[in-house]
Amino acid sequence: MYLGMEEKRQLCRQIRGVLAERGGYWITADVYLRRDLPEDEELSRGDTLREFLEQHKVKDNMFGSFEEAEAFFASEGLVIDKEFEPDYMSLGSLPHFLGSCSPELLQRLRANMSGKMHTTWRLKAGGK
Repeated sequence: MYLGMEEKRQLCRQIRGVLAERGGYWITADVYLRRDLPEDEELSRGDTLREFLEQHKVKDNMFGSFEEAEAFFASEGLVIDKEFEPDYMSLGSLPHFLGSCSPELLQRLRANMSGKMHTTWRLKAGGK
C-alpha cells in the first residue's frame, strides 16, 4: 500500500523472476482494500502518521477489491496459492486486550471488523 502501481509492477516482476528461477513462494501481507481513513483524534492532531499516509498516497495505492488485487498479481504472472485465515480467538492476550478497552473503542473495533479490508496471500509464479 506504500507503492504506486508502477512500483508494484516492478516489485512483482523481480519477485516472479526469482520464484520462476528458484521456486518457492512470496508471502505478502500487503493486500489492503481502499477505504476512508478513520476520523480519529490521534490522527487529526496533524501528527506524522497522517502526514505520512497522505504523502505516500496510501489510500490511493490500496486495491479497490480483492478481485482487483488478484487480477493485478495474475497480470504480473503470480497466482494465489493459499490465503491465510487468522484465528484471532486463539490469541491468549485477546481477552486481556478486550477487557482493557473502553466501550467506545470496542464499538469502533466491532464496526471496523464488519468487512474484511486486508488479507495475506501466499503467491507463486504462474503463467503469464
